[in-house]
Amino acid sequence: NRWSMGTSIHPWTPLEDKDGEPQDEETVVRVAESSITGASFNMCNNIVGAGILTLPYAIRCAGVVPGATLLVVCCALSCFSHMLLVQASHRCQRYSFKEIVIHYCGERAGVTAEWFVLGTTLGFLMGFCCLLADFLTKAFAELLPPGTAYDLLTQRAIMLVVVGVFVLFPLSSMRNLNPLRHTSVIALICVLYGVVLSVLRLAQGGIDSSVVPFRASPSFFSAVPLFS
Repeated sequence: NRWSMGTSIHPWTPLEDKDGEPQDEETVVRVAESSITGASFNMCNNIVGAGILTLPYAIRCAGVVPGATLLVVCCALSCFSHMLLVQASHRCQRYSFKEIVIHYCGERAGVTAEWFVLGTTLGFLMGFCCLLADFLTKAFAELLPPGTAYDLLTQRAIMLVVVGVFVLFPLSSMRNLNPLRHTSVIALICVLYGVVLSVLRLAQGGIDSSVVPFRASPSFFSAVPLFS
């Protein structure tokens, strides 16, 4: 699927053939089958994601003022890079990272870009697998009575296999991301639920004493990748 978020395009958008020549309108086919709503949910989930839940920890590690500064800087860099990517895609009429890089930088650079994308997404999947396994083992430990099911579902190694093989692998193997709009809606609701719980806890207990305006310690460097 050439369309990372499954967005729809006009059915008569001119595309180029393998030789770089524009095709006739009669030979152009519609390559995207997603609606604007589905693509919007996927995009919002991709932008917000579970990473928003790590921001409080990152602020505590960096300090309020440096943390807020890092957040603004990373936001500006992200917006600028997305603008460059969209403009490059519009000018060359390519709609994937690999095709855009190949058009401007050559075949080898395109392969390198593919490896970077693979490494990034693989790292995300590994992180989500660990997070889900840790969460589910603690949830089952609280919900299930002692027994065989309790002994199996509270083991982290087993939950890592279950989450990776039966949840993340099927979802990440889809060639068309449009069906993921349903899971994106659920994910956004869960993130909103977590944010509401955090706000309620803040209202009840106030700001933790470990959160300071400035923090001069090595923990600052551990917060930098969380903001980016």
